[in-house]
Amino acid sequence: MLRLPRSNFPPTHRHANAASSQLRSCVALARSRPLSPALAQQTSSTALPSVPNFDPPRAVPLDDTPDLAFSEVDWVVYASDLEGDRLFLGGNFRRVGPKVGSFIRADPELTEIHKDGPRIEGDVRAVAADGAGGAVIAGTLRIEGTVDVLRLVHVASDGTWQNLAQDLVGYVQDVTVDPATGVAYVVGSIDSVGGIGRSNAAAIDLATGAWTNWTPQIQDNPSFSSRLTTVALGGGRVWIGGKDMRTNGGTVSRNLIVCDPTTGALDPHDFQLNGEVSALLLHGGEMLVGGDFTDVGGISRSRFAQFDAQALSLTALQVPCDDSVQALHVDGNELFLGGRFRLIAGQPRDYAASVDLTTGAVSTFAPDLAWPTQTSGAYVRGITTFGDRVILGGLYRTAAGPGRNNLAAFDRQTSSPVSVPRRMVSNGTSPGSIEDLTISGSQLFAGGNLLFEDATDTPHLGAIDVRTGLVPDNWDAPRPDGTVKHVVAQSGRVVIAGDFDRVSGVPRPGLAMVDAATGTLDSTFVPDLSGMTVTGISCIAANDSSIFVAVRSSWPSTPSLIALDGITGARQALFGTIPASTRVEAMTLSPDGQTLYVGGTFTQIGQPPVAREALAALDAMTGAVLPWAPQGCSGVEHMVLDGRQLRVSAYLDTQLFGLRQYALGFNAVTAALTPWDPQLDEVYGIQLPRILPGRERVVIGGNFFRLAGEEVNSLVAVGAKLGRSLDWRPAIQGTVLGLEQHSTGVFAVGNFSSAGGRFRHSVAAFRPRR
Repeated sequence: MLRLPRSNFPPTHRHANAASSQLRSCVALARSRPLSPALAQQTSSTALPSVPNFDPPRAVPLDDTPDLAFSEVDWVVYASDLEGDRLFLGGNFRRVGPKVGSFIRADPELTEIHKDGPRIEGDVRAVAADGAGGAVIAGTLRIEGTVDVLRLVHVASDGTWQNLAQDLVGYVQDVTVDPATGVAYVVGSIDSVGGIGRSNAAAIDLATGAWTNWTPQIQDNPSFSSRLTTVALGGGRVWIGGKDMRTNGGTVSRNLIVCDPTTGALDPHDFQLNGEVSALLLHGGEMLVGGDFTDVGGISRSRFAQFDAQALSLTALQVPCDDSVQALHVDGNELFLGGRFRLIAGQPRDYAASVDLTTGAVSTFAPDLAWPTQTSGAYVRGITTFGDRVILGGLYRTAAGPGRNNLAAFDRQTSSPVSVPRRMVSNGTSPGSIEDLTISGSQLFAGGNLLFEDATDTPHLGAIDVRTGLVPDNWDAPRPDGTVKHVVAQSGRVVIAGDFDRVSGVPRPGLAMVDAATGTLDSTFVPDLSGMTVTGISCIAANDSSIFVAVRSSWPSTPSLIALDGITGARQALFGTIPASTRVEAMTLSPDGQTLYVGGTFTQIGQPPVAREALAALDAMTGAVLPWAPQGCSGVEHMVLDGRQLRVSAYLDTQLFGLRQYALGFNAVTAALTPWDPQLDEVYGIQLPRILPGRERVVIGGNFFRLAGEEVNSLVAVGAKLGRSLDWRPAIQGTVLGLEQHSTGVFAVGNFSSAGGRFRHSVAAFRPRR
C-alpha cells in the first residue's frame, strides 16, 4: 500500500489516540493495519464489510473543570484532528494562545500576569487606582462564575472583587477615585442608582458600597451626539469632559464641566472648547486636558490645553497635535501624550510622544507604532511609567524590535520595545484594544477586551501541543486566506478543506495539504478538481494512499464523491463515479482503510444506483457499493467507527425507531441496530451531535439540553453499551463541533464561551482527574 511520506513529526501515540483518530463529523482518517484474511478475499460489492478487531483505550475519570492554562482561540473552531501530541484546529479564528480575559493584573515590568483572581471578560472602558493597591474598573463586564453583566467592579490587590453597581441602570464610561475619601466618581449614560434617578453621573463610597448624594444635572442631547467621556478631580472640584453635554435643563451645551464634589452643583464657568474632551489629568495646580478640540474661547489650542485648576483660566502651554489626544501622564517634568495623532508640534510622532511640561518642547521619545492593516486605525489610550519604561496601551502593533500588540513597555531613552516574555494581544477578528491602564501599589492594572497572553497569529489553521497547551515553537502558520471547515491529520501531513483560495500565498482553491510539524505547504500535493464545478466541500477522509473528498455542486456532471492520490492529488481513476444527486455529509474509514462508510441525505448511491437510506459502505479502492444497508435514517451528519459498531448522529424515522433521537449505533458488519441509545433531546439549531468513542465511555458534544430526561448542556459522557448517562457532564455554553481524545485528556472545540463553569473560548481541555 502506498504511504504518505512522513515528515520530522514526533512519534505518534497510536494506542492512546486510536479512538480519537476515528472521530470525525465531516472528516475521518484510518491508520494502516494488516488486512484480515477475510477482508483480503473481498474483491466485489457482494461482500459485507469486515472490520478488524479494535480495542479502544480505557476511560479514565475526567475533571469537570477545564485546564485553564490551555490555549484558546478568538473565534469559531469548525474542525479538529489529533496526531501524536498535536491538536490541529480549523475555523475562522485568527489567534491561538492562552487567554487572560479583558482585565489583567501584572507586575509593572510586564514579566508576570497575576492569575490568582477570577477571570473578567467583556469590555473594560476605564481603570482607576483606588488608593489602596487595588483598582476600580468600569465597563460591560462578566466575571467567571457569575451570570450577571456588571458595570462597576472593585478589584483588591489580591484579586478579590466586589460588585459596586448591582443597582446601576445604564453604563459607566469612566471612573476616578478620591484617595482621601474613598469615593469613586463615575460618568457615562446612567439613568439611576439604587432606584434613584441620576443624570449620567454618580458617586459611590468604596468602603460602604453606598451611593452618595452627588447629583450633577447633566442631560443627554436628543440628537444622541452627547456623551460624558472622562472624569477627574482637581482644585476642589470634579471635572467632567465629553461632547455636547447639556446643562440648565438642556439649554446649554458644554464639552468641559466642573462641579462641587459633594453636591454636584454645576459651576457656571464656560471653558468654550469647540470639540470633545477625552482625557483629564491633574498635575500640581493645573488640569491638563486632551481631546478633539482646536479652539478654547477663540484661542488656538489644538487637541491639548492646560488650565489653572483654581482659577479655571487657560495657561500659556501649547502642545499642538494633528489628531485627538486620548491619554495623558506626567512623570517629573515630562508630559506623555497618547491618541490618534501623527504630528505633535510639527514633528512626526505616531500615536505617542512626550514633551517638556514647562516649554512644550518635544522630546526624542518616539516609539514606532503602527496598525497592522491600516496606519490610520491605531491609537494609544493608556499611558504610565515605571522607572526607565513607558507603558502604552491601545490598539497598535509595534513595528520595530520584538512584536508587541496593544500593551507594551518601551525604553524611555531609546523608544525601543522592551524584550519581555509577555505579549498581550486582543481579538483578531473584531479588533480589540487596551482602553485604560494604571499602576496601583506594586501592580499594573489594565483593561480592554478579549486579551491573550503570548498569542500566536495563525489564522484559520492552528496547532496546539496537548501536553503544554501552547502553540509549538516550530509551527509556521500556513495562513489559508479563508475559513477551514475540515481537518484530517494523517502520517505527518494535515489535509484541510474549506472556503479558501490560497495557502501560504499559493493557489489552493478549497483543498490543500501542509506538513504537520511545521505547517509548511506541501507543494507536491496539487488536488485535481479539473472539469468539476465545485461550490463547496462537505467532508474529507484519508487512508494511507487516498484522500476522499465529498463535493457540492449544482452541475449534474460533477460527481459528489471522488478519490485523490494521497501524495500528488491526482484523480484516482479506479474509484467509481458517485453521481451529483448523492449528497454525502459524513465519512469514516475502517481501521484497515479498505471500507469507506458514508452518510448524508441520499436515498441511493453508486453507479448504477443502489438504494440506501442515508448510510452506505463502499469499497475504498473501487467505490463499489457493499451490501451493508442499515435502515431508518433520513439524514446523517456525523459518524464514528467504534470497534464493530458504527455510531452515528442522524435524523431518524420515528416509526422505525420510536423514542430514539439523533444518535444510535449500527453493527458495522451486519448493519443490525445495536442497544446503544443515549436518548438525546432538545437538540437546537442545525447541528447534530459529535461522538467520541471509547471502550467504556462515549463522549457526546453538540448543542443539546437533555439526555434521558436529565438536564445537560452540550457535553456529556454516556456508557459505551447502552448510552446511559455517566457522572461527567461539564456544562458548555454554546456548541461543540469537534471532540478529540489523548492520553492527557479529552479536547472539545466549537463555538462556545464557557466550559465547566469557566471562561473558555471555543477550545477546552479536560484532563484526567487526580
